[in-house]
Amino acid sequence: MSLDAQKILLTTAQAAQRLGVKSQTLRKWRLRGHGPVFIRLGQRLTGRAMYATTDLEIWLSERSFASTSDEAAAAGCSSDRGAS
Repeated sequence: MSLDAQKILLTTAQAAQRLGVKSQTLRKWRLRGHGPVFIRLGQRLTGRAMYATTDLEIWLSERSFASTSDEAAAAGCSSDRGAS
């Protein structure tokens, strides 16, 4: 895979700031596979993790909802869940 010449890469700290979370949160997400995709520069596992701004925008757009009903539907929840 080749990097697009126009791709802007951010450090973990820069990406975390853009997302409004702490750097440690982004590291935990990366470890657990919950956060945005990242690019590893350097040696595997020890190289620097970088985030493409386009990937951050995609990740955010996948988490954008018009209402909590839309969010629940995307998560596969039903509105009457837990009601007895």
